[in-house]
Amino acid sequence: MKISREDNLPENITLNIELGVEDVEPYLENAYRKVVARLRIPGFRPGKAPRNVVESVVGREHLVQEALDSVVPACVDEAIREENIDPFLPPEVEMIGYEPLAFKAIVPLEPELILPDYGSISINVERKKVGDSEVEEVLGRYRSDSAPWVPVERSVKFGDLVTLDVEGRVELKTILKQERIDYIPSMENQSPLPGFSVQLEGLERGITKTFSVKVPDEYTDETMKGKDCHFTVTVNEIKEKLLPMLDDEFAKGIGEGFETLDDLRADILERLNKNMDLQVQEEFNEQALQEVVEKSVVVVPDLIIKREVDNMVDDQQRALKSRNLDLDSYLNHLGKSENELREEMRPAARERVVRNLVLKNLSKEFNLEISDAEVESQIKDMFAGANKRSIRRVLKSDEVKKSVSISILNRKAMENLVNLIKSNKSGKPKSKTASKTNILKK
Repeated sequence: MKISREDNLPENITLNIELGVEDVEPYLENAYRKVVARLRIPGFRPGKAPRNVVESVVGREHLVQEALDSVVPACVDEAIREENIDPFLPPEVEMIGYEPLAFKAIVPLEPELILPDYGSISINVERKKVGDSEVEEVLGRYRSDSAPWVPVERSVKFGDLVTLDVEGRVELKTILKQERIDYIPSMENQSPLPGFSVQLEGLERGITKTFSVKVPDEYTDETMKGKDCHFTVTVNEIKEKLLPMLDDEFAKGIGEGFETLDDLRADILERLNKNMDLQVQEEFNEQALQEVVEKSVVVVPDLIIKREVDNMVDDQQRALKSRNLDLDSYLNHLGKSENELREEMRPAARERVVRNLVLKNLSKEFNLEISDAEVESQIKDMFAGANKRSIRRVLKSDEVKKSVSISILNRKAMENLVNLIKSNKSGKPKSKTASKTNILKK
């Protein structure tokens, strides 16, 4: 294997790789064994045709293509090891020729990042006071959640449970037709279309009403956007919640039960204060990290940003698939091309890269380490409740262990960063500026 390198520091290193016959032969042999197992050649038992016969049937080029999926990654990895390169991301490979087999690999290097002086960072998070009004709001939710629905003889109000017959048409197309459906009208309820709830307010039981609402421009069906949808609804029943009295008996039925209403109020206040403390801490952490990200000095190469955009598009596709949608339909709904979406994602992609670099550099600056026991304990906590066989399988996964290790290091880095920023406010020594990141192994 012949290797030549072009150092395009600090962004990447390009490796030009050319393979000799002896380099490719083991992979061609493996490719032949895969292909012959699938072929049915007259005169030979399945999987027994000699290689020269297989090549005469499918062509040597077919075996080469079959071998590429294994020979290229393996040889690129070997070349990276030989050249003592520490890649930041998997390399980008481009074929150059097939006789001899030649390709180049662009190996992205970790961008050099210089952390700021933490003493220049000032975080001020205001803690909102938790008082009686917040406690009463929680009590109100408890009352509502435990209240039964009871029939009433009056007109519909927001928050009622209304049983309806409903039919909706856009031009001659029926888009909705259901009988005796339960519906809770409110300003927040935008189903089936914005403005539908408002039309129900004031209706009496047994009354039929016909009205129109406009289909919004954001509607998924292109053929109906901006058109009027004509609804016919009949109110069959109206119910409201019968709220229980706020007393000691009510308190005994909440959670594991409280002796008195005052005990319940005290418990709610305590939990609200704990949640507020947690919220303040999370906001402080986020502001601290954002300040470091904004004040760090780093140049992120375009290749790395493009890779992160790829990851974001993949995430978007998975999210859409979970809702039985696809990227093309989503883009049509937005009126954008995929290139436009990718361009819009670039700033967020760059920030994601820089945030990860900052956390990684913080871990180095604070000399953070984690043990195998910490990783194993974290994995067991994550999969608590799973059977032992599943946990053993996960514990053997290098990918899972690496992901968990990074998560633990990031958490420890944030804890150290937050403590350092808080200590600076007390006049303690400031952190020194980080040294630049090594891009090659020593």
